[in-house]
Amino acid sequence: MIRITIALLMLAFYLPAKATDTIWIKKIQQRVQPFERRYLQYTELKEGKVRLSALLTRKAIKTSYGGSNSLLFIQTYQFEKGVDRDSSFVNDETLLPLAYFTDIQSEGHREEVLFLAEQVHNKVIYKDSTTVFEKPAHEWFNGVVTDDIISSLPMKKGSVFAFRAINPGKRYYEYAVIITVEGKEELLIPGIGNLSCWRIRIGDEKDGVLEWYTIKEQIQVKKQARLRNGTTFHRVLIAG
Repeated sequence: MIRITIALLMLAFYLPAKATDTIWIKKIQQRVQPFERRYLQYTELKEGKVRLSALLTRKAIKTSYGGSNSLLFIQTYQFEKGVDRDSSFVNDETLLPLAYFTDIQSEGHREEVLFLAEQVHNKVIYKDSTTVFEKPAHEWFNGVVTDDIISSLPMKKGSVFAFRAINPGKRYYEYAVIITVEGKEELLIPGIGNLSCWRIRIGDEKDGVLEWYTIKEQIQVKKQARLRNGTTFHRVLIAG
């Protein structure tokens, strides 16, 4: 369910760029260092109540894939009942995708996606059947690691970045991600304290997703998106 929500966020809010000075990103120049962080994800309902969604653990590991150096990004969503996981292998220097694997217990399927030279090979494995389909290859990013791409950008107030991405697997689609650095902001994170952050908007001013990254290390500490049903999605960094 969490992956559906995030996919809908990307489809609804990541819009084509209008700014003439937008910097289109095709390869990442700044390397991402290994890390492990935990986040609480919850939804604020229209009547003010809060519904807990998942405990998210994100980690990046240096490894190898296909005989070359790579980074492995692992996301684990722990629900009240069950766990969903996805693993993204990317080129160590550019963050361009190599492979993507999931185990989505909440929906009863697994995904295996290979980013090959001429095609994106998608396999969705259910309990009693398997679906395979292919799409043309592009030098586009895996949208699952959007947060990590953003964390590697040279942030400055007023900067606008963009890149093309793929949502791989069962709900395959292609889209553009538009990122605006709105400025600096002091943010209070419970259990951590006040942090000096870059305030980032993904999408347009009316409907965009807001994210906050620390100024010094550019670590994502919060994500917030108002959904069209009137609820608000939150992701907040947990201490330790």
